[in-house]
Amino acid sequence: MSKLSAITGVFKTLFWLSKEEWNEMDHKIPRLVLGGVAFIVMALFWLYFLRGILPHGLF
Repeated sequence: MSKLSAITGVFKTLFWLSKEEWNEMDHKIPRLVLGGVAFIVMALFWLYFLRGILPHGLF
């Protein structure tokens, strides 16, 4: 077996194991990212749309 074939086999195995782990994971990272994005969107909504209802000296 050549070195290139061995390296290719290792990468295929690594990819397969990573894919299997990703499918079994409860996807906490995407939930955290989505929560952060939602927080930023609501903060921008507050800053640009809702601050007009407050007295001008507060913000």
